[in-house]
Amino acid sequence: MKTGEIDERATARGLSEALEKLRIEKFSPSEKFISSCRDVICRIRARSLSWMKIDSYRKIIEINR
Repeated sequence: MKTGEIDERATARGLSEALEKLRIEKFSPSEKFISSCRDVICRIRARSLSWMKIDSYRKIIEINR
């Protein structure tokens, strides 16, 4: 990973852990806040999954050349 790049999977994991910690400590953030975080987590996960698919397709193409 290059300097300045964001590790999206780590970011999604961090957000998930933060939400869980808030729940355990009985801090109740607004539903809007929780849904915003979950939305971001889902988008990051979807994007990293699509990148994994692209990488695996590239490998398949390279193997079949």
